[in-house]
Amino acid sequence: MYACTLLLCYLTGQLLGVDGGGDCQLMVKSISGNVYQAGDVVIGGLFPVHMEAPHPEMEFKRKKVNDSCKIFNQRAYRWLQTMIFAVQEINSNPGLLPNLSLGYLAADTCLEESTTLVAAMTMVTGQDVSLADTDCGSAPTVPVIIGDARSSGSIVVADTLGVFDIPMVSYFASCVCLSDSWKYPQFFRTMPSDAEEAQAMAKLLLLLGWTWVGLVSADDDFGRFGSQMLMEALRGTEVCVAYHEVIPKALFQEVAHQNITDKQWIANDAWVTYGIGKSLYADVSQLRITYNVYKAVYAIAHALHDMLACQPGKGPFLNGQCPDVRRLQPAQIHHYLRRVNFTTPLGERIYFDQNGDPPASYDIINWHVAEGTIQFVHVGHFVSYQGSSGQFHIDMDRVVWGGGNRHMVPVSVCSSPCSPGTRKAVQKGRPVCCFDCLPCAGGEISNEIGSLECVRCPERFWSNSNHTVCVAQQVDFLSYNDSMGMILSVISVAGATLTAATSSTFLYYRHTPFVRANNSEVSFMLLLSLKLCFLCALAFIGQPVVLSCMLRHTLFGISFVTCISCLLSRTVMVLVAFRSTLPGKNLMRYVGPTQQRLGICICTLVQGLICMLWLTLAPPQPAERAIQENQRPKIILECAMGSVVAFSLVLGYIGLLACLCLFLAFLARKLPDNFNEAKLITFSMLIFCAVWVAFVPAYISSPGKYSVAVEIFAILASSYGLLLCIFAPKCYIILLRPEKNNKKHLMTRYFNQRAYRWLQTMIFAVQEINSNPGLLPNLSLGYLAADTCLEESTTLVAAMTMVTGQDVSLADTDCGSAPTVPVIIGDARSSGSIVVADTLGVFDIPMVSYFASCVCLSDSWKYPLFFRTMPSDAEEAQAMAKLLRLLGWAWVGLVSADDDFGIGKSLYADVSQLRITYNVYKAVYAIAHALHDMLACQPGKGPFLNGQCPDVRRLQPAQIHHYLRRVNFTTPLGERIYFDQNGDPPASYDIINWHVAEGTIQFVHVGHFVSYQGSSGQFHIDMDRVVWGGGNRHMVPVSVCSSPCPPGTRKAVQKGRPVCCFDCLPCAGGEISNEIGSLECVRCPERFWSNSNHTVCVAQQVDFLSYNDSMGMILSIISVAGATLTAATSSTFLFYRHTPFVRANNSEVSFMLLLSLKLCFLCALAFIGQPAVLSCMLRHTLFGISFVTCISCLLSRTVVVLVAFRSTLPGKNLMRYVGPIQQRLGICICTLVQGLICMLWLTLAPPQPAERAIQENQRPKIILECAMGSVVAFSLVLGYIGLLACLCLLLAFLARKLPDNFNEAKLITFSMLIFCAVWVAFVPAYISSPGKYSVAVEIFAILASSYGLLLCIFAPKCYIILLRPEKNNKKHLMTR
Repeated sequence: MYACTLLLCYLTGQLLGVDGGGDCQLMVKSISGNVYQAGDVVIGGLFPVHMEAPHPEMEFKRKKVNDSCKIFNQRAYRWLQTMIFAVQEINSNPGLLPNLSLGYLAADTCLEESTTLVAAMTMVTGQDVSLADTDCGSAPTVPVIIGDARSSGSIVVADTLGVFDIPMVSYFASCVCLSDSWKYPQFFRTMPSDAEEAQAMAKLLLLLGWTWVGLVSADDDFGRFGSQMLMEALRGTEVCVAYHEVIPKALFQEVAHQNITDKQWIANDAWVTYGIGKSLYADVSQLRITYNVYKAVYAIAHALHDMLACQPGKGPFLNGQCPDVRRLQPAQIHHYLRRVNFTTPLGERIYFDQNGDPPASYDIINWHVAEGTIQFVHVGHFVSYQGSSGQFHIDMDRVVWGGGNRHMVPVSVCSSPCSPGTRKAVQKGRPVCCFDCLPCAGGEISNEIGSLECVRCPERFWSNSNHTVCVAQQVDFLSYNDSMGMILSVISVAGATLTAATSSTFLYYRHTPFVRANNSEVSFMLLLSLKLCFLCALAFIGQPVVLSCMLRHTLFGISFVTCISCLLSRTVMVLVAFRSTLPGKNLMRYVGPTQQRLGICICTLVQGLICMLWLTLAPPQPAERAIQENQRPKIILECAMGSVVAFSLVLGYIGLLACLCLFLAFLARKLPDNFNEAKLITFSMLIFCAVWVAFVPAYISSPGKYSVAVEIFAILASSYGLLLCIFAPKCYIILLRPEKNNKKHLMTRYFNQRAYRWLQTMIFAVQEINSNPGLLPNLSLGYLAADTCLEESTTLVAAMTMVTGQDVSLADTDCGSAPTVPVIIGDARSSGSIVVADTLGVFDIPMVSYFASCVCLSDSWKYPLFFRTMPSDAEEAQAMAKLLRLLGWAWVGLVSADDDFGIGKSLYADVSQLRITYNVYKAVYAIAHALHDMLACQPGKGPFLNGQCPDVRRLQPAQIHHYLRRVNFTTPLGERIYFDQNGDPPASYDIINWHVAEGTIQFVHVGHFVSYQGSSGQFHIDMDRVVWGGGNRHMVPVSVCSSPCPPGTRKAVQKGRPVCCFDCLPCAGGEISNEIGSLECVRCPERFWSNSNHTVCVAQQVDFLSYNDSMGMILSIISVAGATLTAATSSTFLFYRHTPFVRANNSEVSFMLLLSLKLCFLCALAFIGQPAVLSCMLRHTLFGISFVTCISCLLSRTVVVLVAFRSTLPGKNLMRYVGPIQQRLGICICTLVQGLICMLWLTLAPPQPAERAIQENQRPKIILECAMGSVVAFSLVLGYIGLLACLCLLLAFLARKLPDNFNEAKLITFSMLIFCAVWVAFVPAYISSPGKYSVAVEIFAILASSYGLLLCIFAPKCYIILLRPEKNNKKHLMTR
């Protein structure tokens, strides 16, 4: 700092003559290499025309003379020429500096600070050796300097000349330090500072989305300060620096040596050009620094212009003085330079800010490496005016990215940008650009990429599934448009219609005894109230409004109370009617018609009063309620109760009447059947109460509209229950059994005697057998039946009496004769059968039981003479096990009694009604068939000793036992009967269901089970008749440890648990299981795949671009439209073929071009439809030949334009080479080459239809396509088209400056540009498009290029022909 100060003082003293002399002496001689032109105002210029200064004389013994700078710098010389050109341009513009001329004095700085300073001092001191005292302090020769090129030189000169207020305008100094207006107040520049460059680089990184970058800087002040400025510019942005390395500037030499081509570099021009070699003389920005020199000269000129415009007395200096331009003071031009603001001839705005800096303006240069050399291509620029953040203008299509990629901007991020629907969460301990993307919570959205926070949706809105848009929350209520609402409405109307039909039936038969006995007046009132019950359900459907909410429960409550009041009246009537038949009872006077009506009205009035109070004090109102469904809110429109107490009173009052009615009906359960309606009322009330008891928890637990549906279901179910239980049996008798609709039937009583029926069955069977001569010819059966009184002792006595007879004594001859009864049918119980079998077995007397089922009786060694038509309990156990498997009950408990049988004596009742009766019938027929086989015995061939046959008249018990063992016949009902080795029959069971009615159990036959010897048995069950536990009729109860695996899954047994406890694993893709409880999944056959449920193998989707697709239809329409438009153009040219414009455009080639264009449009249709051999072979053949013909025509026309212009030159007669014959020949040859390529393709490896499987949404799809056959041939077809197109484009470009009216080359150039752009973009799009979309891409390329050719070539011509006919003349065509 001190050295600099001393030097400044020394120079100042020398310049001002303070060394004691009288005159100012010139101490510094002018250096060589300066350029001078006189002018009213002379501006200085410092340019490094040479790059190496002469070496100084270090011995200081003599002056060094005739030394010049070395290494010529052509680039700096261009800057010098620019200053000279700008001065001349300004002097030639009288409007800028009127009556004032600019001069210049330019010096060579030799790229050295000392030389630069000497040159600057020479400029400002002048060239005279001595000056008079009067001139010693006058204005300098050069009042302002343009320069220096380097920041270091600019700093030296600005430090020195700043003392004299001499301004300087640099065109290349970019150091930030020069923006210090306090230190360098006289310094200006047209080159933005490095700080602006750092800001521009930061903004470029943000523009390209590169948030994860590495920073490399040189190991010098420029590198350190530059990296520091860039880091400062990146602070607060989303760009993070992954690393910062300081390396030598010659980095790019090593980059080139290592052949690193896949990286993207951003650098300033100093880095870009350093170390590449002296051959890189070119300015990477081409004319950017040259333009900076140009702007510097114009800035000084505009400052002088503002001086000239100054009005005396209004000037900016003391007392309003204006500057004297002829003797200009540096401070004056500095003042005006500070305020300069103008626009260059190229349209760029120029001014200086408070630091002397211009607006930031940069060219964006891109390296293009071609044939080992680097081309610097201008691809855009950046401009930032004061008050703006700057704006980029970049042509991305011209940029070549790292690795030679032209189509996709590289990605450089630590974390990929968060997609809409997510928010950023910075990773702990890492930079801000390293983050995780967290999905937005429910009800929140983010609809921008990289959102920091999710925004909560407004009220009554919710986020969609992607959390990108707020959508209105679903409003839900039970409407008539819902399937559920429609079904319930239909059921309601059907119930009302059925009730009306029942009313009509009763009305029609109202005079019959059955209807009259059922109190027709109350019946009609009951049917009317039932109809209202059905219809009131409709009030619950639809959007809740005030009226519907008030009517819902009012109609429901009053209708049901009226209905139950009628039933209560009927029940009381039955009870009183029965009691009045007792002696001394006369109660009927209390239940007359008047009393019944009064009771019904009073009961209904109470409910009406409750409803009126409810509607008055707290009526139901429409309300909204929000619920969560599938993690999404839903607005439920419902009717708020208003008063839960009132609603409970309405239901409670209905329940009270229903319970009272049920209780009274239960009391009347033992009254005579035909007079007693109480059983029907009891059953209907049981259903009613069961429905409404189940309603309460179902209603409370059901969400939204389903609670309304539950209430409607309860109303309809209870209404149907009342209607069917009360009136269905009556309508059955009225309509289908009219013989019972009489007074006699109504007065009879029914009586049942089960054991007596068995006895009657035996008698009936004996009589039936005796009346059948084919079964026992000439033989009659008799019977001897005894009452066992359900006691073993009585049973044994009765059996002994039968076999011994009634005689008190017998003769000796008869003592051992055959017993009176050789075979016994019985006993009903196993215990009785065991006693009798034990006793009579001694006498070989067989017995056939019809009800004994003990397994012990199957012991053929202990009871060899015992037979039965009732299967044993072992068979029953087997049948039970099979029934459990049939019903799918895999998880059951086993309960048994603590005795041998496990049931008890009270279970004597026949649960199957006629099943045991049929067993008696089979037992009689088994004995009859055994006797039949005896009668068929042929003497000498009998089964006994010496072939004897039994004597049926004196039958021995052992003989009938022998034949019973072998009996095998079929009953008249078709059942096969035989006995196995244990005397047991085939297992045959009736399936009996308990129906509880009026406190008693009814045993209803719902099916049967049959198992013949050698078979596993078979069930036949009518499930519709079964009443399951809890009164359920509609659904088989489920009892499993694990629910059966549905189709689409397989079973996997849980480790350590029973086999019926398992997990259900879904089948894998391409596998199915179409049965419940499958153990394994089955793989689908080839060309098939599993459906979404993995239950069925469905054919894989076959996909191709067809005419039925919307895409295929659109492309077909566009293709046909293009062909039609081409045909219309052809018609236009044909109609105007004699006009000058058409004739000048070579009509023959035009028509050939239009014909080929029409084929280009129509060939696109060959690509649509299912690929076949012919269509595959025609596709690219038609396409290739059509386009080659088209481009050949354009090429011919371009050559004609060029040759026509060249032939006008002296000595040129080229038109003879491009006549019509030569044009046709050229087109034919070009087309023939393409035809030859296509012919070889179709001969050697033609395209063929092919199939290709792809995965789409985790499902395979078969793509039908045309396999190329030969990629080389396809590439040759496209390459040949591209070669002709490029040649046509080149020739058309060469013809661009020919006269317009003759020149068609501009249109051809533009059309070829479009053509090439389409087909260059086609390649990556075709490769990356899946399935039919690749075909659509190719069709689109064909149509786009065809439309481009048609519109670019013929649209301007048609415009002139049709709309501007005044230009369709020879005169216009010949003018330029």
